[in-house]
Amino acid sequence: MLLALVDLSLLVVCIFYFHKSQATELGFSEFLNANSLNLLFGVGVYWVLTIIFNLYDLDYVNKTRKVLPLAFFIGILFTLTYAFTTSFSSDIAIGKSSLLLFVFVFTTLLIVWRVFYASVIHTNVFVKNCILLTTEKDDKKLTHKIKKSLEGKDFEHGLK
Repeated sequence: MLLALVDLSLLVVCIFYFHKSQATELGFSEFLNANSLNLLFGVGVYWVLTIIFNLYDLDYVNKTRKVLPLAFFIGILFTLTYAFTTSFSSDIAIGKSSLLLFVFVFTTLLIVWRVFYASVIHTNVFVKNCILLTTEKDDKKLTHKIKKSLEGKDFEHGLK
C-alpha cells in the first residue's frame, strides 16, 4: 500500500508540474478540473505498466539491483507515453525542455523512492541471528525450506 500511495503522489505531482510548465498560471484545483481525463489516463497507463513489469511484486522489487533498471525503464516509458498522448488530446504545444525535464524528474524521483524503499524501509530491522542444529538426514530439506522462506514472500520467522 505504501508503495502505491507514494507512487501515485509522485505521479500526480509530476503530471501537475508538467502541465504547469505549459501554463504557468495553472493552480492545482484548475489542473484537476481541466485535466481530469489526462490524469486518469496517466494513472491508468502507469498502473498497466506496473502490472506488466511486476513493479508491486515484493519478491522482485525489494532487491535494489532489480528495482533500479525497472524503475528507470518504467519512468521513461510512462513519461514519454503520457506526453505523447497528451499532446494529441489537448491544445498544449509541448516543448523539448519541458518534456526532458518531465522525463528526468519523474524517472529520478521514482528511482530514488524505490531504492529508498528497497534498501531502507524493507530492511529487516528486527532480524535475529540463530544457529540451526539438524540431523544429516533432515539437513538439506530443512535448510532449503528455511532459505526459501527467508528469501521469498513467506518471510515470517525474523531469523538470519
